[in-house]
Amino acid sequence: ISNFARPGYECRHNLVYWKAQEYAGFGAGSHSYLDGYRFSNVSGIESYISAVNSLASPEQPRPSKASQQKPGKASQYNASELAHNNANGPAFAELHEDIQFIDRKEAMSEFMILGLRLTKGICEAEFQERFGESLESFYKDRLKMLADRGLIAYEAFSYRLTPLGLDLANKVFVEFI
Repeated sequence: ISNFARPGYECRHNLVYWKAQEYAGFGAGSHSYLDGYRFSNVSGIESYISAVNSLASPEQPRPSKASQQKPGKASQYNASELAHNNANGPAFAELHEDIQFIDRKEAMSEFMILGLRLTKGICEAEFQERFGESLESFYKDRLKMLADRGLIAYEAFSYRLTPLGLDLANKVFVEFI
């Protein structure tokens, strides 16, 4: 929806975001999405350099999902809370901020909303592979309602926005929040 490109000339960098795939940001103020965590590096260059220099090793362990997840909704933690549970806490706390764990339900929601921004839409097999269940088993009623209203179409094992759905995309997206 937001990035027109001729076929074959799509920006592969942006497709990582639209397909809700992992990405790593390096440098002051950069953002990452890794192992179910979305976070940013501190934005000030001096703070960033100081935090990187204080790291004991290039690989800092992240807190385990099991110890951090709160059932039923995305859990937000600030860097100091994460640092408390991290063996190398102070460096981690200095380097990262705005840390958010994305639980399974929110990951599904984001997958739908971001994927429907692509003209090819949401592929059933990709949803099944990522979440271990069929798209219809989780969103059957919503998909049917949106199709009945002419906002989405099902073709070639994928759901995509129709021309009307493109005009009313936010009305479609809200159904997956």
